[in-house]
Amino acid sequence: MNTDYVPRSDAEFRDWGYLVVGYSNVNHERWQVGAIAADMQKRIDDFSAKVEKCKLPTRNKVDTFTKNELRKGIEKDLRNYIQGMVMRNINVTNEDRKNMSLPIRDSRPTPIGDPEGQAIADVSYPGRTQLMLRIKHVDGTPSNIRSNYGHRIHYGLYEQGQPSPVSGKELRESMFTKKKRELLTFNQEDTGKTVFFCIRYENGRGVPGPWGPMFSAVIP
Repeated sequence: MNTDYVPRSDAEFRDWGYLVVGYSNVNHERWQVGAIAADMQKRIDDFSAKVEKCKLPTRNKVDTFTKNELRKGIEKDLRNYIQGMVMRNINVTNEDRKNMSLPIRDSRPTPIGDPEGQAIADVSYPGRTQLMLRIKHVDGTPSNIRSNYGHRIHYGLYEQGQPSPVSGKELRESMFTKKKRELLTFNQEDTGKTVFFCIRYENGRGVPGPWGPMFSAVIP
């Protein structure tokens, strides 16, 4: 089936219009929506007459223009009805869509894969005790927008002279964010401490991706 459900030829469009109008008039109450505009049948009748007239050698430019304008108006209103009342209506079955020559709705959920890429952040210092993280993708690692749903920021505060962590697994604190910019504000007594960070992508099922590169910043 074409991605556009509206037939291209005038004759097929006319027949499809009659089909949609007739089928919806019978079933709209079951769908719990209003009927198609009462004058739609008459408009399609007028369009059909112009289609037949344009097949004759006596047709003129006015006939063709009128036919095309009638089609434009009918198509616009039928599309609006279908998109607004039919396509997302849970009471409309796939059998209904099939009977109206409309696309069948795929009810299968789109699988969400596990994140594969890595993330890191640039750090800036907007104010006292504040760190701004601008999260970015690590070039050269896989990028999957659907899987890379958000970011899990692992971090830990370390005093001067305290042994530095060697992996993200040693960082005790974490927070989740969907934002690419995250402002962190620390306590006054934390000024001068070093914050080590490691970011992991995390998808909508809470599955994390690989650990990103470790980086650090001193709290101003």
